[in-house]
Amino acid sequence: YTKLDKDIAGLDVKFDLNWLNAAGGNAAEAGHSLALPLFDSALTLNNEFRSNNKSGGDFYSASTVDISAGGISGKPAAFTASRKDGLLSRKWESALTADFNPFSLDASLIMDLSSDDAASPENGYFHSLWRSFLLSTDFSAAAMKERKTTIQLKPAVAPAPAGFYTDLIVTAGISESKFFNTADMKLAIPLDIAVDAGSITAELFYRRNAVYKDSVNLPAAFTGDISAMFGSLTKRSYLYSSVPVYELFADELPAAFEADCIKNGTSEAELENSLGISLSRNYGSNLFDIIAPYSFELKLARKLVHEFSRKEDSLNLNLNTKSAAMNLFGGAGAYPVFDFYFSDEISWSLDAELSRQTDGSILQKYYLKNGLSVFGFEQESIALDSLLYLPFGHANEKWTLESSVTFIWNQQTDQPIDLPVFSAEEEELQVLSHEEKLIFKAGDSIGGEIKHSTNLIIPQTISISVFASAGLQYSSGSLLAGLSCGFSAGIFY
Repeated sequence: YTKLDKDIAGLDVKFDLNWLNAAGGNAAEAGHSLALPLFDSALTLNNEFRSNNKSGGDFYSASTVDISAGGISGKPAAFTASRKDGLLSRKWESALTADFNPFSLDASLIMDLSSDDAASPENGYFHSLWRSFLLSTDFSAAAMKERKTTIQLKPAVAPAPAGFYTDLIVTAGISESKFFNTADMKLAIPLDIAVDAGSITAELFYRRNAVYKDSVNLPAAFTGDISAMFGSLTKRSYLYSSVPVYELFADELPAAFEADCIKNGTSEAELENSLGISLSRNYGSNLFDIIAPYSFELKLARKLVHEFSRKEDSLNLNLNTKSAAMNLFGGAGAYPVFDFYFSDEISWSLDAELSRQTDGSILQKYYLKNGLSVFGFEQESIALDSLLYLPFGHANEKWTLESSVTFIWNQQTDQPIDLPVFSAEEEELQVLSHEEKLIFKAGDSIGGEIKHSTNLIIPQTISISVFASAGLQYSSGSLLAGLSCGFSAGIFY
């Protein structure tokens, strides 16, 4: 393994050469990165490249132009290309941010293209590097899998204490031999609220998200995608004329949505309008943190679906809340009640969804997750986790419960295990990490599983793992038993 990191006349040069698994005198993997700052770093030219000649010409390449001057920053030009396991991916990007407090504007254009790519008989380092440069101006693909164009605009006024921002994202492209386009529009009012325990970040938002798959002649290039995208979106009159909030309950919206899909030959479409509020704060080592959420979101959304013979009009109320506290009751905790362990973390979350269907029925889903982790003085830990799922009104869904206990403990090896290739200094760093896990599941069936794994680790170098598990499951009068074992290894370089 060879590595170079030098500054040559202001040009930051990095190069590495990995000779592991090399054959015929050629390096199995190599890479470089170049960075040239200009005009006191207001403009920086970057190029990064990695090549693997042992896998049919796999490579990764990235070239970017970065700017940062006078309130303008971003990447006015960027191109990345990669080949991995026969898939060639390319991305062209231009993204800029103008920040003149309190006003700002984010704007970006991203074009993605992926295609099948046969293994190349010529897969040397410089051959792949030259190919990556040629691909930067090649917007075509003979065996295309997916093509996508994304345009985003986000003007904003910073909160002081209140501001606003709008976020418009439109996409178009071809996937699975179908033309698709989407529009995601969001208006939000962020608030910073000062409280005794710190601050709370709040956001009131209204969002309109639409996805369409049209039965149209497939455009031949990116320019055709963009033209078809704006042509399709301008035909959806309700995207601009529908009244916010009122549309969540309007009786006439489904008929307008259906008529539009039929008129424009849309095979699949989905429209969701939502009104919500989100709150977030930092959490720490207070009893208050166990109860009070650090993340909270309440959203009312109306969802319309047109998919062949399937039609859906549902009104959904979604609640998501999370709470956590750390370092409370251990020896190093804020309330050191127990001195036999070092620290702890307690967490819980609740996800709830109530959905009114077209026929007036109410469907409900609840997810309750709890966690308790205790950390010892010798890098050992024990974790208790559970997840309870409760559905109501869903004919094909039943309640489920999954609980687990996980114990992890590490030990330094008294006599390092002799491993070929590695030096004595590296072998001295060996650590054995053990994990014992017990899992219990209940619902339609009831069962349990016990697992053990041992990992031999040399940090940043190698990991060798052996594992075994055994389980039982009882369902519908039948008892099933299973046993598995195996090993794995990973090398880091």
